[in-house]
Amino acid sequence: MQDLDNLYQLFESHLLQLDIEKESHSEFISIVVDNFMQDLKAKGHICLQFELDLRDDLELEVVSMLRKKIYGHFNLDHFRKIMRERKKYL
Repeated sequence: MQDLDNLYQLFESHLLQLDIEKESHSEFISIVVDNFMQDLKAKGHICLQFELDLRDDLELEVVSMLRKKIYGHFNLDHFRKIMRERKKYL
């Protein structure tokens, strides 16, 4: 369960990097999954035999989180634009 918390923290931190203007959903997912996989490899939590299966599962998880987080926005760029505008007024 702790590792899923780390995945969500990586997801949130990358999502809220408001200086990124043009990033596709696939680029976002790839970056988050790659960072998480590197973190797991550094800790020695990945069995090489199951690395591809784990990557597939993580991609599905990140897709689900992204859909829920940016629901109601046209895309990731629109979400970040709205967040930048809100940040100006706070």
